[in-house]
Order: sequence, then structure tokens, then C-alpha cells
Amino acid sequence: MNGPIRRTALVLLAAFLALAATATYWQVFAADRLRDDPRNDRALLARTGRQRGSISSSEGLILAHSVREPDESRRFHRRYPQDDLYAHTVGFSSLFGDYGLEESYAGQLASGRDFTVSGALNALLGQDTRARSLQLTLHHGLTRAAAGALGGRTGAAAALDPRTGAVLALASSPRFDANAVVGPGADAAWEELSADPARPLVNRATGATYPPGSVFTVLAAALALERETARPDSLLPARSPPGGEAECVPAERNLITLEEAFIWSCDETLAQLAADAGGEALAEMAERFGFNRPLPLDIPLLPSTLPTAGDPAAAAQTALGQRGVRATALQMALVAAATANEGKLMEPQLVARIFDAGGEVVFQFAPRVFSEPLRLDSALALTAMMERAVARGGGVRARIPGVRVAGKTGTASAPDGGPVSWFIGFAPADYPEIAVAVVVEAGGEEGSPGGSAAAPIAAQLMEFWLRGRAG
Repeated sequence: MNGPIRRTALVLLAAFLALAATATYWQVFAADRLRDDPRNDRALLARTGRQRGSISSSEGLILAHSVREPDESRRFHRRYPQDDLYAHTVGFSSLFGDYGLEESYAGQLASGRDFTVSGALNALLGQDTRARSLQLTLHHGLTRAAAGALGGRTGAAAALDPRTGAVLALASSPRFDANAVVGPGADAAWEELSADPARPLVNRATGATYPPGSVFTVLAAALALERETARPDSLLPARSPPGGEAECVPAERNLITLEEAFIWSCDETLAQLAADAGGEALAEMAERFGFNRPLPLDIPLLPSTLPTAGDPAAAAQTALGQRGVRATALQMALVAAATANEGKLMEPQLVARIFDAGGEVVFQFAPRVFSEPLRLDSALALTAMMERAVARGGGVRARIPGVRVAGKTGTASAPDGGPVSWFIGFAPADYPEIAVAVVVEAGGEEGSPGGSAAAPIAAQLMEFWLRGRAG
């Protein structure tokens, strides 16, 4: 082979190698980036060319549905009639992806009928490509009441049916309008929401954890009852917090009952009980309620955690909901729900039913026990102490006239130094129908009259459920 032919062959070989490398890069290494690029018309058609089934509340109110574009019969847009009320839970389906229940149930909601090759093959193979619909356990009236009670305050509320685990309401504040990220101007809206320092995209009911403070002493009391180291009427040393006198200690004696310590938030006494039991015992009790464990839920749930307490002092701090203890609002609602349900913790559930395109039920929610953290006698004793804490203790702001309410307030310091107010509880105490947890950032000061700012919000939710939902 002479020189010119050899050089020509080498140039052609290099060209073929460059072509092969380029094709490999775009088809293998850059495939995901190309697929997810908003300018990709095929991705746009795959997402908007499929009709999605509706999502409704427990009362049947439509929370999400697909609308065909009037000028483009091949495209659908998602609409959220309740605007910002369910953006954190129902989520949204847009060019930025699927979020919330829209993501968790995308395979059920999205129709297999579209204008792609896979859609055509599904139709030819006779598969049922029609979209399915969801009915949720969420009650619209209660959800709206929760959002209204939170108002403009930063925080979250969660409500459950303690007997079944059905999630009755989830509210997170601040909120955002789901329609803003699916319609015209979605790019600008998404950038603005992502850059907002108030973090409105965060679901504070399930996707944010807070130090639980004194509400965590419910677990310390539960531990003492379960281990039979103290009964509600057991006399215990009244311990003052470091640097001050405990106002809850009766003046005439230096002993206090477990019930008194719980009612008046004599947290040092409860912390000492946990320290005596040991950090491992406290952690095991918390794990029965779902801490340090993955909890089943239809949307992402940030784990609630507590660190290992290796010495009595660390165990005491952990029992006070400090020293790195973190909990979501939903997790603390589950603590209240398990106590209300005679010691049985039910799996939380957001989807009540799934319907096929013909309206036939293809899935029906069935209650399932997640764990049994308390014996019946322990749960009943703890319920009685929580009821008295609301009747004449730190939780008086959660009272509902004519209703026996059980609960516990708490205040903790957030990582940014601001106060966080908590309330967990249930009602009626003798036959619980609703369990709640409310957390409010910068919501009150320790020692404020009647407990934390979260208690009145919880009272509104419980009263609405017991008296107002029928109207």
C-alpha cells in the first residue's frame, strides 16, 4: 500500500472511530440528560401525551385531574383545583418530574395510551392502558381546617385515625400553588420557589424533622410504665432543672408522683427515670413507635431518629427530646395514635381506594398493625395522665368544651436557635377518633401560659373532626 492510500485509510478509520465514539456518548452516557432536557419534544410528548387519572379526597372532591389542551388534542395538562392546599401531599406532575402521590402512583395514574412506540405496542397487545384513579384517606374539610389554623405560621400538622392508621390530614406551611409549576411560566415559578429561603417546597409534615422537646417525655413515661419501675401514683424525687427551682414541685415536700411530673412537665424527674433505665432501653422504646426505622407511607417520609445514649446523662438529655433527637410531625402523631389505640400502632395510609377506568375498585385499604409498643395497661395509664395534662396541666389550651382530650405540650430549640412549639394528643380520650401532632416554628416560649402555641391549633383540628365535619 502506497503512502497516500495509507493516509486516506487512516483518516477514514479515525473518522469512523470518532463517529462511533460520538454516537456511544450521546446514546449511552448522555441519554438520561437528553431524555430529561425540557427542550426534548419526545420527553414533552411522553409526559403530556398521556392522560392521568383523577385524585380525590375521602369525600370525593377532585384534587387533581387531566385537562386536554383545546388547541392540541394530543396533549394533556394536570390541574389542581385546590391550588396550594395539597401541593405537598398530592404533589404535581410537570416537566420538572413527578412529586408526592403523583410520583408514588405514577404507574397507576398514567395512561398507557400515548403517541409513542411503546404506547402503540401496549394497545396492539391488548393491555388495559387506561388510567386509574385514586381516592385518598385525606379529608378535605379537616385539611382545610389545618391549613387555616396554621395560618401564616411556619410549621406542620398531621392527623390520623388511630384505629386504622388512615391519614386524615397533612398540612405544611408555607405552601405553594401546584398549578404554578405545570402551566405557563413554570420555569420562572420553579426557580423562584427553589430559591425562596422560607423553603415552601418542603413538606414539613413528613419531610422535615424537629427536636421534639417535652413531647418526647411521653416515651420516657411509657418506658417507666412498661418496665414497671413506676406507676402513675409512684412517689419520685422531685428534681430541679440545672440553675433553677422546679416550679412544679409542691412546696411542702420534695417528692412528686409520676403523674404530677407528667402533668406539670417536671421533665427532670422524667429524664431521671429514663437515665435509670438506660439509653438502650429508651432507644428500644422509641423504635417500637417507629424511630430509627423506615415507616411505610405512600409518599417519602424522612426518618425520625435518636442517637445512642451511652451514659445516664446522655439518656436523660435524650428523654427530654434533645441531644440530636429529631422527629417529623407525622411520627409524633403516630406516638399519640398508638397510645390512643390501646398500645397498637397502625401503619399510616394515604390511599383508600384505587379505581380502574370503569370505576371498579382494584385496591381497598385494609388496616395493618405496624407494631405493639405498649401493653394495654400501660396505654390506659398513659392516656389517663395525658388527659389530666390537658384538663389541669400544661396542655389546657387544647381543651374542648364537653370533650375529654388527652395530650402533651412541648417546647424545644430549633437548630437556628428559635423556639419550636409542639402538641400531640387525641380525642375523645375514652374512645379516640382522631390523633394529632402540631409543630410550629418560633411558636412560643417555654413556660408560656397554658403551654405552647401548637395546642390551640390541635384543639381546632380535633373539635372540627368531632363536631364540624358533618356540616
